[in-house]
Amino acid sequence: MATLQYKKEFCKLLVEHMSQGHSFSTFSTIAGVTRTTLYDWVDKYKEFADAKMNGEESAKKFLEKRLMAKISGQDLSKIGIDTRKIDTTALIFALKTRFYKEYGDRQKVEHHTSEETNKALLGYALKTKTEKDE
Repeated sequence: MATLQYKKEFCKLLVEHMSQGHSFSTFSTIAGVTRTTLYDWVDKYKEFADAKMNGEESAKKFLEKRLMAKISGQDLSKIGIDTRKIDTTALIFALKTRFYKEYGDRQKVEHHTSEETNKALLGYALKTKTEKDE
């Protein structure tokens, strides 16, 4: 792809693109640049970084709206969405993978050591500190 110059208009186009459920990286096909260039723009232009954040929220809203409509039996035909064709499992998967911080499965990992191991580690740490101090 050819590298294009950044344009402020890309901000609006990005949010519109993502508000249809599309990802940030697929905007590269609209802008005619590589994904790397998009991330460079995020680092260089605050308004583009803000547009990316707004786009991510818009993409989440796109998925949530369909999921909630499907779950509640809401009719979205007035806006051109046939809820009978919505795949609930696919929506949940999309939310859990794209927005894993909010929707991903959380795992709690606990680590236990024996008293003997704790004493050995403490002894090692004290020995190392003493050696550094000398």
